[in-house]
Amino acid sequence: MISFARLLALLAATLIVASSAYAYPNGAPWGSANPAVEPNCSSCHFDGEAIVESKALTISGLPQTLTGGKDYEIKLQVNRQTDSPANGPTGFLVSASAGAFSTDNPDLETMGQELRSISPSHGASAEWKFNWTAPESQLQSQSGPVIFHIGVNAANDDASPFGDEIHFRTFEVPAKH
Repeated sequence: MISFARLLALLAATLIVASSAYAYPNGAPWGSANPAVEPNCSSCHFDGEAIVESKALTISGLPQTLTGGKDYEIKLQVNRQTDSPANGPTGFLVSASAGAFSTDNPDLETMGQELRSISPSHGASAEWKFNWTAPESQLQSQSGPVIFHIGVNAANDDASPFGDEIHFRTFEVPAKH
């Protein structure tokens, strides 16, 4: 027979694990797409090593060099191995060092230089389309590239922080001078 104290300890441990899994039900917390900055996606999904510069993440629609004020239609794709244990829901967060994101997709949410999914996709692959506007004035004075950080949670659908795959990738696009 289990003692009351053990039952309480088991219940507390279960609530801690469950609260981690449900801490951000509407998407990743803002600012968590950069793998070099804590906290990031792997802070909550900590069971395995994050995959940095993951080849499973691709982005298209960014030019070789940016033109200030121009709108770019961007497509983010995630293609995981079909034998991956984490072939459940997939969500993402992308941030840009300059510019602003926009979208008409109700499954995506923007906050200035960041965009995230608020309804996950399911299966081994996922795709999202959105817009990004290059900043007009910042590009004229900016000496470095615009940096895009992407963080993806490829979950295993067990509603816990365990067994999920976290993918990161960074893209740089130089400004036209």
